[in-house]
Amino acid sequence: MSSKKLEIVKSLVDEVFIKDNPDYMNEICTEDMESHFIIDELDIHDVEGIKTLNAILNQCFSDLKVEIEDLFAEKNKVLLVLKFTGKHDKECFLGMEPKGKNIEFLTYDIFYFKGNLIYYNRGITDVIHKLDMLE
Repeated sequence: MSSKKLEIVKSLVDEVFIKDNPDYMNEICTEDMESHFIIDELDIHDVEGIKTLNAILNQCFSDLKVEIEDLFAEKNKVLLVLKFTGKHDKECFLGMEPKGKNIEFLTYDIFYFKGNLIYYNRGITDVIHKLDMLE
């Protein structure tokens, strides 16, 4: 059962963040899915918020790469650690003007499932602690 959930989360990374197909979220999430990040600036609340976050990253960073650092499942939960790297040479990001500098940050997410659909996501990122890379 958890292998199916692992495949769903892998497909989320591939479709949404690598192939930039945010509408794929509609296929793997419940209609009332909730998503929350610890950092207020990135607290995204729902599927549309995850789509917006993906758009922001693509609007701000060129050469955006996303890699799975860690992934495991237990019962109805999947833990995902993603590494994002990119060059901040497009639009402002969290109030910072682009200067062409590289950034690398991690996100830690727990996805909760009902059946084979994600209904809740809790995440935290270290991007705020990495903003000095962009100065």
